[in-house]
Amino acid sequence: MAQDNQIMQILDDALSAIVRRYPAGADDPVMSDVLIQVNGDTGQLTIYDDDDNEIYSAIVEEWIGQDDTTEVAAAIRKHLASHKTEVDALSLLKPYSFLLVDEDKETLAELYLVDDQLMVFDSQQLMQGLDQDLDNFLEQLMKE
Repeated sequence: MAQDNQIMQILDDALSAIVRRYPAGADDPVMSDVLIQVNGDTGQLTIYDDDDNEIYSAIVEEWIGQDDTTEVAAAIRKHLASHKTEVDALSLLKPYSFLLVDEDKETLAELYLVDDQLMVFDSQQLMQGLDQDLDNFLEQLMKE
């Protein structure tokens, strides 16, 4: 239980650093994603912006020697989701993501996505008449 509290405290500190860097309501939002890197050998948690500027860094002792990032990603994802109001209000241009990355900054997992342009399609309605439209298109194309 104490270990979970330590992890939550570090993640709270990390989120506070992100919120200080990109405060809600800022006049000039920045275009960036938030890159989260965890070194399984050392337990080093480092957070960067798209330009490789370090936002936060700490050692998470419980993550030392953890090669599988599944549990780490789940813990960070859960923490971000529990702070949705703060995360969604950052002064970043939307859409933006919180990404788990490796040492080469290659994406391992998308942890959280913030996007105002959420669109929901009714797949039944969308696909209705598609076969006929394609047949008509091909027929017209063959005439030309």
